[in-house]
Order: sequence, then C-alpha cells, then structure tokens
Amino acid sequence: MGSMRKFNQALSHSINRGLTYPNKSSIFRGLLSDSATFAKFADAVPLVALDVAVIHRYIYGAYCPMFRPIKTTSEVTRHRRQRARDFLLYVSVGFVILGVIFGAAMTGLSEDAFVKWLGLIAFTLLLFGYFIVDSRSLWRRAQFWVISGTCLLAHLVTFVVLFGHTTTFKPVWIGMIGLVEMLILLFLRRYLL
Repeated sequence: MGSMRKFNQALSHSINRGLTYPNKSSIFRGLLSDSATFAKFADAVPLVALDVAVIHRYIYGAYCPMFRPIKTTSEVTRHRRQRARDFLLYVSVGFVILGVIFGAAMTGLSEDAFVKWLGLIAFTLLLFGYFIVDSRSLWRRAQFWVISGTCLLAHLVTFVVLFGHTTTFKPVWIGMIGLVEMLILLFLRRYLL
C-alpha cells in the first residue's frame, strides 16, 4: 500500500505543478523510486505484490496523457473558431455544388456538356488552388500573380476552344492536359525562385 501512496503522491506532484515533463523533476523521480522500493518489500506477500505491480502499471499508463501541455483558453477559442469557419466553408461549397447541378438540370444542359464544364471547373480549382497554396512564399511578389493569372487565362481559353471544337471530351483528357500544365507551372515557379 505504501507503494501506491508514493506513486499517487508523484502523480499529484506532477499534476499540481503542471509539469510537462515530470521525469525531469527530482521530486517526481524520488517519489517513483520510493514507490518501486515499497513494491519490492511487498514481495513477502505475493498476492499484494502482484496487485501493487498491476495497479502501478495501470495507473502509470492511464495518467501518461495527463503530462501533455494544457491548452490555454485562447488556443481553445481559436481552434473552435477555425472549426466553425471550416464547417461554414464546407456547407457553402456543398450549396454551390447543389446550385450548379440544379441550374444545369433546369437549363436543359446536355450530360456531355455538364461533365465537360464541371470537370473543367473542378480541375481548374484543384490545379491552380494547389499551385497557389504551395507557392505561399511567392505571394508578395507581383511577378508570381502575373504569371499565375496569365497561365489561368491561357488554361481557360484553351479549354473553351477545345470544348467548342469537339463533340465528346473525356474527363481523363483534362487530367492529362493538367499534368502538362502542372509541369509548366512548376517550371515557372522555379524560374521565380
């Protein structure tokens, strides 16, 4: 029983002091050492020793997560705001997608045209969204925005011309052309660096 008491004292000490790394505290280590010493003396009564050892391991394993740093209220508030903003963004994107589908259904747009334009919109957002987010260090340079805007304009004009001259256009082709575009964008970004 002395082992458990010393172990609980060690845990209480680390929690009350808010220790992030309790093993760096000499008081904590001393109390754990005393706990282990008491556990050795409990060998005289095997059943009690087994119980103390099992409980010691269980308690130590259960309280390990408590040694993580505690978040401040401002961090928690900031996290909740970010989660709420993300949720509203997801809901907004969902409504936009539903609006596009509903609008296409109401205007009588053919399935082929719908697949082409939806594929173009989705792939353009993916391609240029990834490129711009990945190039965060270049955002303050006007040259980056000029190159990105020019490439976006060329991308859109190319696909509008392609859609006007073809009757069937597979979404896979957008992906293949997009790979070439991504290589061009990455080359131009390296030029800016």
